[in-house]
Amino acid sequence: IPFIAPLIKSENHTIRFYAVFIFSKLRYPEAIPYLLDAIFDSSPKISLVAIEVLNRYKTFPKFSIVLSRLRSEMVSNDMGKVRIAALSLGQFKDLESVPQLIKLLSSKSESVREAAQNSLRDICKEDLGPNPKDWNKWWQKHSKTPRILYMIEGLSHKDENIRYLSIEELRELTGEFFGYFYDAPKKDRDRAVERWKEWWKNEGSKRFMKEG
Repeated sequence: IPFIAPLIKSENHTIRFYAVFIFSKLRYPEAIPYLLDAIFDSSPKISLVAIEVLNRYKTFPKFSIVLSRLRSEMVSNDMGKVRIAALSLGQFKDLESVPQLIKLLSSKSESVREAAQNSLRDICKEDLGPNPKDWNKWWQKHSKTPRILYMIEGLSHKDENIRYLSIEELRELTGEFFGYFYDAPKKDRDRAVERWKEWWKNEGSKRFMKEG
């Protein structure tokens, strides 16, 4: 394995791709710095795969270098790197990046603004559009709220995609389901949401507040 990680920096596109991909099957924390560099690969395909692979390394202590680097890149003068960093932090559900993502909604770069808005939606399970004032108001109210409550609230969102993303992340995070289907009739969804809220009140808050 130690000989594979350096191949992520190969000049050959195909070698780079498979070198990144193999670490989705092999857990090797020492590969994290190489995978981090691959996020900024000139190939969008390799970049996306690197983000997906790194998502599986979030529980490793070394993952902190990924978040630190990406947060610093959001204030770069290179708009390409800013866009990729913003998108990546959304995929990693990095709550600390929310204030800077809100600032990026005022970027002169349309692609950066779009990336920031998408990531805010992914992290916060809310869609307030492109206006930073609306997001700042929301953040002032919700910045101290446990993020899992964003997901529970997202189950009732009018946007079907946000409902889908919310239940998928909740199921992955908690192992619970409570009969919620994002595309079910509203009355059925509402009943399931009440079960989620009861779970949070009676069990989830103790479990996740303690873990946090």
